[in-house]
Amino acid sequence: MIHRWKKYQELLEARRRELCEELARKRAQLAIESGGDMLDRMRSFTERELAVRTVNRLTRLLAEVDLALERIRDDTYGTCRACGRPIGARRLTAVPWCSLCIECQEAADRGDLEAA
Repeated sequence: MIHRWKKYQELLEARRRELCEELARKRAQLAIESGGDMLDRMRSFTERELAVRTVNRLTRLLAEVDLALERIRDDTYGTCRACGRPIGARRLTAVPWCSLCIECQEAADRGDLEAA
């Protein structure tokens, strides 16, 4: 581990633990089956759909956190995947799993940047 990234590694590891706990709770909710009348089943279906979307979102975020931890291990953390410039400390503090500098992220959001 690169010592200069220790603060970010600790943030990422803490976030990873939180995500794993939240994923376990959401997956447990998905496992609960309900009976009841039509209204109960419809509510259950809606809640299940929301839980599935949440699990998918959390799973993607967990993958991003894992990739950031891998970048720390291979000493590429803090460098933009698209342009190769350093990612600012404020951005890394706000979104420690980011892999793009703010300029490249904005370009990606606009659709002006191909997947890096």
